[in-house]
Amino acid sequence: MGNSFVNKQRYDTIRKSVLSDSNLTDRPSQLVAFMEHYIEHIKNEPAIIEWEMNLWERYTREIFVFVYCGLFFFTVSGYIFSDNTVVQETNRNLGVFVMLTLAFLIAMSLSPERYYHKITSTGIYVYSYKRGKEYREKLVKGLLVVGGIAAVVLLFILGPMAFAGAGAGTLGLLSLAAMAKDKPPKELALPWEAIFAIEMDEQNGLFRKKKIFFVQFQMDLVCDVNNFSEVRDILNKYKMEQTLYVRQGSEDKDSQAFQDMKDSSKKEIDFIWAFHPQNTPFRS
Repeated sequence: MGNSFVNKQRYDTIRKSVLSDSNLTDRPSQLVAFMEHYIEHIKNEPAIIEWEMNLWERYTREIFVFVYCGLFFFTVSGYIFSDNTVVQETNRNLGVFVMLTLAFLIAMSLSPERYYHKITSTGIYVYSYKRGKEYREKLVKGLLVVGGIAAVVLLFILGPMAFAGAGAGTLGLLSLAAMAKDKPPKELALPWEAIFAIEMDEQNGLFRKKKIFFVQFQMDLVCDVNNFSEVRDILNKYKMEQTLYVRQGSEDKDSQAFQDMKDSSKKEIDFIWAFHPQNTPFRS
């Protein structure tokens, strides 16, 4: 009981200081400042539960597998359905080239987000980043070396004509180099007093099932079948009585109960419904 009183006092003090700060001119900046107060505190607090989980972007692996299988069929179809040697070689060469290109793109872009979650008596902390940065950088460096060698060879073979596509080639290499740059990691935290809604989302894919709690439409708690029930029980224990669960894609957010809760919470802490600059207002 004493701990809850201390947490509520801390929340009221931080909320009032953020709202009275004249340097914070909009709701997103207020939200960022509010979270910054809690990030270090929750990180250094004893955990009720903490875990790590990978999250792949929805359906990306399934799409790549489907496309790759289609390209493989296209590659061998020339041998299956045609007796023309030219058609066979064209299908083979084009198919192999496209498959190798796709393999490179997969290696560059297809990697999961790594999530670290921590729940304490004060609130929830989530840190996330995209995995695979080191190997992507090495892959691009290797490609740049190979491209440089190929350019020198073509210069000797074709002479000045080799520079005809230099502009496009340079742009292509710069684009590939840009792919190796990852978006910055995200670090978010909220106290229980500022969590009014929790959206539940189930990702049922070909490779793995995930259950996600989208806390206050700001932070993802990524769970699997092994820890989902435990995390849900902890949320039920520590969340406020007025905090509502909503289902993704449902009409729960249009209900009168949700609108009443949102209107009431906005009178107290309006900026909690703003989108954090590290997030996006659109979710798949």
